[in-house]
Amino acid sequence: MKSLYDELSEKAEAEGATKRVGARANLGMLLYGRREALRELWLAASARLGTGNAAGDGANGDRLAAAVRTLAPLFGERP
Repeated sequence: MKSLYDELSEKAEAEGATKRVGARANLGMLLYGRREALRELWLAASARLGTGNAAGDGANGDRLAAAVRTLAPLFGERP
């Protein structure tokens, strides 16, 4: 199964980099709509790696888990 992101990425690649409509535009809107979750995912992962705590317990683990749940519809497998 492919994620929504994978599907749109493949379509955008097939359409070419110069086309600004279709799958490429949809992908841009999709990622723009989740920009705060992407930022939160980055901050949580960065903080987790910065502490050297691979277990990810505590507030950083909670932040990372919440960001992953938010992004799951985009990057996770679909039925």
